[in-house]
Amino acid sequence: MGEALAAIGYALGSAQAAAGASGAAVTAANTAATTLGGTAVSGATAAAGTAANIQQGHQAAKAGQKAADLQSGQEELKARNARLKQLRQARIKSASIEAMAGNTGTSQSSGLAGGLSHVGSQTASNISNINTGMSIAKDIGHQGARSARAQEQGSIFGAVGGLGKQAFSDLGGFETIFGRR
Repeated sequence: MGEALAAIGYALGSAQAAAGASGAAVTAANTAATTLGGTAVSGATAAAGTAANIQQGHQAAKAGQKAADLQSGQEELKARNARLKQLRQARIKSASIEAMAGNTGTSQSSGLAGGLSHVGSQTASNISNINTGMSIAKDIGHQGARSARAQEQGSIFGAVGGLGKQAFSDLGGFETIFGRR
């Protein structure tokens, strides 16, 4: 940016030194210096905007990852508590069945064994469902974080493309390359 301003100053100084030349030459020199300065300022502004856009995209992706990690921890805690609740309920049901069998004198019966087996099987099934739900919730959180990273990359490529477009336009675009208007 400093070099561009120095070039503008030099061009303007050269235009003033050429004061002995025709007024049209001075005007042309001033126009060229102004155009050069405008292009430099425009390019610097576009570069700064691109850098800021990339930085913000990176911060958004980091925040998305942190949110996914926190959500994953929260889901793990919920699942742990749900598993403990299932085990607690299974113990209560088993104790209740054993107490009934003891009160009725059937503590050695196959009915007691079947009832306890059913409680254990149901508890295992419930815990399996809790684990599956937790795994799905974690996957959803991780996919959200992956999405944020992909959006960050897209933002970076879009910003760089915009910078290239601005530079191409500032340098005259196709007219400069092909010499046509």
